[in-house]
Amino acid sequence: MVDRTSPASAPDAAIVARARSLAEQLRSNAAQSDTDRRLTEEDVKALRESGLFALCVPRRFGGAAVNTRTLVDTIAQVAYGNGAAGWVHSLVNTSAFMASLLPTQAQEDLFAADPSTTVCTVFDLGGTARAVDGGWRITGRWPFASGSLHAQWALLGVPLDLDASGQALALVPMSELTISDTWFTAGMRGTGSNTIVAEDVFVPEHRAHGFGDLVEGNYRAEQHDDPIFRAAFLPVGTVILAAPHIGMARAAIDLTLATLPRRRVKYTSYDRSVDAPFVQQAIAEAISEVDAGELLLWRACADIDEAAVAGTFPSRTVRARVRMDTGHCITLCRSAINQLLTVNGASAFAEINPIQQIWRDSETASRHAFAEPEIAKEIYARELLGLDPIMPI
Repeated sequence: MVDRTSPASAPDAAIVARARSLAEQLRSNAAQSDTDRRLTEEDVKALRESGLFALCVPRRFGGAAVNTRTLVDTIAQVAYGNGAAGWVHSLVNTSAFMASLLPTQAQEDLFAADPSTTVCTVFDLGGTARAVDGGWRITGRWPFASGSLHAQWALLGVPLDLDASGQALALVPMSELTISDTWFTAGMRGTGSNTIVAEDVFVPEHRAHGFGDLVEGNYRAEQHDDPIFRAAFLPVGTVILAAPHIGMARAAIDLTLATLPRRRVKYTSYDRSVDAPFVQQAIAEAISEVDAGELLLWRACADIDEAAVAGTFPSRTVRARVRMDTGHCITLCRSAINQLLTVNGASAFAEINPIQQIWRDSETASRHAFAEPEIAKEIYARELLGLDPIMPI
C-alpha cells in the first residue's frame, strides 16, 4: 500500500512502534476486560507508563503533542490488541487535546504535576448550570463517558451562554464527581463508558469553553508552539473514532489468515478452506477494504495536519469531507469484518474466539453519532449542494 503522506502529517514511527509492542498483552487481556466491563489495571498501567496517554498533552508539560496521523496510527495499534482499549486510548488522548484549548491556567491545573493525567469527555448537555462569583455551579448526569473509570478530569457539556451556541465544555476534577454504573452493552464493554454525575459542583471561569467557538477554531488557549493545538476541533474528534476500526479489522484479518490453513469448508469437498473461491474472494476484498479505509483516514489526517502547520483553519467543505472520509472508513472496516466472519463460519461466534469480540466491538462503536456513516454522507452532500447544515462540523 502506497502512503504519500505530506511532511506535516508524517507519523512518528517510534511512538507507533511503542503502541505495537503492547498488542500481545492487550490481546491476552481483552476477554477479561470484556467480562469486567472495564480495562484491566495491567493494561491501563502499561498505556500510562508508556506515555501513550500523553500523546495530546502540550510538550511544555512533558507530553508528545503528536499530529493526528501519529494519533490515529497509534490508536489503531492499540485497538489491534483490544478494540475497547483502542477506544479508551483514543478518547482520553482527544480529551487532552480538547482540554489544552482552554486557558493556560486550566492546562496547568491538569498537566503541571503529571503529563499522564487523563481526561474524559461527554459533549451532550447533561444538566444545569447557574452563575456564581468566579464561575458556575453545575448539576447533572452525563452518560457514555468512555475512559471515565481511568480519568482524573472530565470535560462535560453544560448550558452556558459563552457564545452563540449556548453550550460549553466545562472541565471538572473526577474527585468532585461520581460514576453511576450504567454501561451494560453487547459490544465495547471494556470501555466502561458509564454515567458521570455532578451535584452542585463549582467550575471556575477559566475551566469552561464555548462549544461554538471550539467548532470554529476560536480557542481560549494562548498561542501554542505545538501545531496540533491549532488543528480543527471537531475533525480531530472525528478521525480518532475511525482509528480503532482499522486496528480491529487488521486483527480480524490476521486471526483469520492464521487459522485458515487448518480449516475446511464443512459439508463440501473443500478439505482446505483456502482452496474455496468464496474464501479467496472474501479475503482479498476484506484486505482491500481495510487498505482503502486507511488511505481515506490518512487523507483526512493530512487535511487536518497541513492546515494546523500552516496556521490556517480548514474550510467547511474540507471539514465535511473529513467527516465523510471517516464515515466511509468505518463502513469499509465493518464490511471487512463481516466478510471475515462468513469465512470463519459459525465457530467465529464461540465465546473463546476473539473474532466475535472484535465483531461486537466494531458493530457497537460504528454507531457512535460522530462516526455514523449515514450521517456523514448527509453532512458532506448538504455542504456540496449548498444546503443548510444539520449539525456542527
